Amino acid sequence: MENDGNAPLNLSSLTNDANAVIDSVTTTCSLTSPLAQDTDCAIGAYFAPSLAITIPTGASQLQVEANVDVAGTMPVSPLDVIVVGDAVPVNATTLTLVSSPVSPSIYGQNVTFTATVSSGAIPTGSVAFTIDGVATVPASVNVSSAGNNSAVASYTTTTPLAVGAHTVVATFTSAKSANFLSSNSTLTQGVNEATAVAVTSSAGSTAVLGSSVTFTAKVVISGGG
Repeated sequence: MENDGNAPLNLSSLTNDANAVIDSVTTTCSLTSPLAQDTDCAIGAYFAPSLAITIPTGASQLQVEANVDVAGTMPVSPLDVIVVGDAVPVNATTLTLVSSPVSPSIYGQNVTFTATVSSGAIPTGSVAFTIDGVATVPASVNVSSAGNNSAVASYTTTTPLAVGAHTVVATFTSAKSANFLSSNSTLTQGVNEATAVAVTSSAGSTAVLGSSVTFTAKVVISGGG
């Protein structure tokens, strides 16, 4: 946008419709600082068709017009930024999240979380895992085909989970070249304290017939107990 007028231009709003998204990275026009005379700024927008769009039966795509309204102190307001693209059908997905060992695990055990993504076709993309809101390392894992229009991704802990309950979230994101909707699932992984019992005898491994023997049991708890 260029201000060729004889006064600073004040923008009051940038409003996208359901099929467009304003790109904050490439947008340089400001709603707080006037655009000076003979200067310009950029309004970045990209095509993001709404799920409410209905693709005609038998059609592989539908051309859709998206719009961003630019309101301000220009002679004609609002101005329209038009973005046109082809909307194509998308595949809904469902994500199932399981753990091994199942909850509750024992302190010190590594736990593997497996996300299975199912759809009308074999999903392609990645799954991001978080534990108690903290991203795992790596933060996401590419899915691998598991047949029957499903794909899987797994993450195994490398350090012990603390004793208690942990919230694990897996979120699927489609590959850019594919048309799958995102999905997610949550599970609670409990971790119990680990216990070990050591028994000793006052007579060692051999006792004299008729003698008294004292057995001592020592219980060791690890993981915070």
